[in-house]
Amino acid sequence: MANLTLVDLMSRLDPKGNVAPVAEVLAKNNAIINDMVFTECNDKTGHKSTIRTGFPTVGWRKLNYGVAQSKSETQQVRDDTGMLEAVSAVDRVVADMSRDKAELFMTEASGYLEKMSQEWAETVFYGDIATSPAKFNGLAIRYGKVSGNAPAVKNVISAGSTASTGNTSIWLVGHGDGKVFGIYPEGSKAGLSKDDPELDKRWPDGNGGTYEAYVTRFKLHTGLCVRDWRYVVRICNIKADSLNASSLMDLMIKAKRLLPSLQSCKPVFYANGEVLTALEQGLYNKSNVHLTLADAQSGIQELRMSGIPVRQCDAISSNEAKVV
Repeated sequence: MANLTLVDLMSRLDPKGNVAPVAEVLAKNNAIINDMVFTECNDKTGHKSTIRTGFPTVGWRKLNYGVAQSKSETQQVRDDTGMLEAVSAVDRVVADMSRDKAELFMTEASGYLEKMSQEWAETVFYGDIATSPAKFNGLAIRYGKVSGNAPAVKNVISAGSTASTGNTSIWLVGHGDGKVFGIYPEGSKAGLSKDDPELDKRWPDGNGGTYEAYVTRFKLHTGLCVRDWRYVVRICNIKADSLNASSLMDLMIKAKRLLPSLQSCKPVFYANGEVLTALEQGLYNKSNVHLTLADAQSGIQELRMSGIPVRQCDAISSNEAKVV
């Protein structure tokens, strides 16, 4: 099951449709969940990968002459998963009056699922198990420097802001198996589960009292694997209060050229609403030939940069520290 999104996986792993609607709600509320492909972990609740950090040398040879031996440079990395949970409670009296309890429970849970979606997306970008051990490592911790010896610094582009805070980033992610993908524990249904509503006769009301409520628990047990660091590019140090569409477009062109292949992955740019507003305003610049609006599957026009979708993800902060 290669290159399947969370919604795709749930349609296969959950044929009765008990949990699939949850995946659809999560994906609807955050673009990056809808785009990311997922793979089952190969090490229980974690995923081990051998990441290439350098390439072997090759050479031409003449007859009767050899080629110098070399080896590729690799490093083994284990990515962990984290559990994100939400609990929705519906007053028993309200539920008993409803003609369709299942629909009522999902409607009441939608706010919790939207919050889960936002929290998950924020972790994809800013998760750091050194400071939040229950989460998983996101992209910023992997692409957090513009200089140094780590291979990934080659894919971190500074927009030039000198401000210590108040910055933002644009991310280009090449989704795909063997490149950038989500992971979920072995044997699970894509890491997503929903318990059947249970009646709790002493559910706390937050004011010291209790009431009878039907309680539904949701769990999203996932992580992130960057198998090939070349398929993520970060444009950082963008001053959030002085956005220039023309300059951003130049940097996005540079970012696009850093991906080894646009055909072997699903490339998508991500930025927050403020950046998307500036870019869309740049559509009407007479010199613009790279940004376009195209019809998406939803029927709503979508911003594209040289054909690559540019999606809004408000989990990307406008108050990032300067990346050095």
